[in-house]
This record gives sequence, structure tokens and C-alpha cells, in this order.
Amino acid sequence: MAGCVDFVAKPFDCERIYECVARHLGVRFERTAPPGETPAAPLQRVSLPDGLCARLLVAAELHSTTALKAGLQELRQLGPDATRLAEEIRRLMHSYDMDGIQRLISQLAIPAGAMNIKNPEHAALRT
Repeated sequence: MAGCVDFVAKPFDCERIYECVARHLGVRFERTAPPGETPAAPLQRVSLPDGLCARLLVAAELHSTTALKAGLQELRQLGPDATRLAEEIRRLMHSYDMDGIQRLISQLAIPAGAMNIKNPEHAALRT
């Protein structure tokens, strides 16, 4: 690729683009909340019905936005913490960050079946 100093592959990731611009042009970006929006509190761990966590992970792995949207509708019905998780997943979907979605679900979603296990070591094996 003559004349190129870097390459950003599709699907485009805003963070990757900002990183390239900063590196090659020597600029620094300041991150702020959009006007009228306050920074959100950290997301809480959420207990999900059996299967929903797995369906969301598989949908992200397969890059299936249709399956993710269906899972988000189900997720929103589980209460405020689950709704906040759904909104963060939706935000990641807009930038097509399926790896980020998988990481987020793995960190914050607790399958309901794992909640019934007395030994925490076994819970880690089931998730």
C-alpha cells in the first residue's frame, strides 16, 4: 500500500480511528459527555434468565444484529440494571463493536443457573 502509514479495517471502530489520528497527527482528544448528558454510573452485574446470556454472546460472536436486538428487548424487561446493560450493548452495536459486546456481557451478565450453585468454583465453570 504505497503512501499509507496505517490501516483501519472494517468494521470501523471510532477508538481505533482516534488512536491513528492522535499517533500520526500528534493531536490529543479530550473525552467529555455530550451536552446535557451526565456521565453514567458504572454498570452493575445483572442476573439473566438461563439461555439469554448465551444467546447474546453467540449473537455478538456471529455479528447478528437481528438476534442482538431481540435479546435486548428481552433484557429491557428485567429491570433498571438490565435496561442500562441493554443500552450499553445498543451503543456498542452502533459502532459495530461485537468484541466489546462480548467482553461486556462476559463481565456483567450472570446466568440465573449460576446463582443457584453453592460452590463459587463451580459457578466459574458453568459461565
